[in-house]
Amino acid sequence: MTFRQFRESEGYAVTDRPTRARADRPGLPPAHAEFTSALDEVARSVGLAQNRIAVKAGIPATTLSGYLCGHRLPKNGESLDRVYTAMEKHAQAKERSLPRSLAEMRKLFELAVRERWEARSGTDTGAGEPSAAAHTLPAPRRTSPRRRLQRRVRMYGARRKAALSAGRAAVPVPPERGDRHRTVGTSTAAPWATEAEEIRSHFAGGRAWDAYQMLRNTASTVPAHEFPGVVSSCREAGLEQAVETLLKTAAEREIRAVLSITAALHQQHQYEDAGVILAAACNSW
Repeated sequence: MTFRQFRESEGYAVTDRPTRARADRPGLPPAHAEFTSALDEVARSVGLAQNRIAVKAGIPATTLSGYLCGHRLPKNGESLDRVYTAMEKHAQAKERSLPRSLAEMRKLFELAVRERWEARSGTDTGAGEPSAAAHTLPAPRRTSPRRRLQRRVRMYGARRKAALSAGRAAVPVPPERGDRHRTVGTSTAAPWATEAEEIRSHFAGGRAWDAYQMLRNTASTVPAHEFPGVVSSCREAGLEQAVETLLKTAAEREIRAVLSITAALHQQHQYEDAGVILAAACNSW
């Protein structure tokens, strides 16, 4: 028996502690701030503690706190639906109505995600000019000497491993000793031509958010040896803006993945793309 159940059995009045109102965050972009304010308004109207909302939604309490404070956005629409459904069920049980509908919250979420991607890619879908957020450089993070030394050791080990792998791959397997032969200059763009065409159709149909979502998932999960093919496919489809978004998103991956992607681009002679990833990674580390 929990403490709450014990107090209810003893006849004490037990009420849910409502979520506290949060102060506005002027540092957030407009669409992100509007989504955070709307989600916080819905959470406060439920009259349920924040940690209990998180339990009902099946997510960590720190994740929900990040949504309500504006530190993060839900990963996708499914995460938002799960949080909203948990609050809606409790509100219906208490015979309360929520100030925002699920469709309205989805619309605000899509605008916030689109705003983030436009800021990262340095373009504004409406005007075609770089947005003001794209010109603001992030403040450099202060790291301790020990962390800098550990980073240098990891980078040196990765470069040495890549050099050894390149040296071993330079010797092809003789035809009489196997069927796994090294091919030089082959393009891996063909398997990604369909995805690139789908992204282009999203942009053409005004579904920029869906296109950015596909680009984000691709740049974050595609294996390093397939990344040059993704870039080549987008270029062949005339999606230069998508290429820039892919490169900047790939630069946010773990350091070993960034180095592997850079090595793969060098093997395909895409030196300029490799330089863009390294420059973006240096600004984000």
